[in-house]
Amino acid sequence: MNNKSYFLKFNKRQRNGILYLVTLIITVQLLYFFVDFSTEELIDLNSKEVLAYQKEIDSLKAIKLKKNKPKTFPINT
Repeated sequence: MNNKSYFLKFNKRQRNGILYLVTLIITVQLLYFFVDFSTEELIDLNSKEVLAYQKEIDSLKAIKLKKNKPKTFPINT
């Protein structure tokens, strides 16, 4: 029993390090919980630029679908 208690004993420097580490972890968690990190810049989804990009993406998807469409070959009977 005495051998196992040796692993649980820390010197003063190790106890202070553990205390600082726990304090740092709690501080970061509280900071993450209470501070709002979201940005205020919102993108207008109906702007002309966004609609132009969406139209271009849709046309590229349509071209890709045409290329990947399986070809049918007539069978000679």
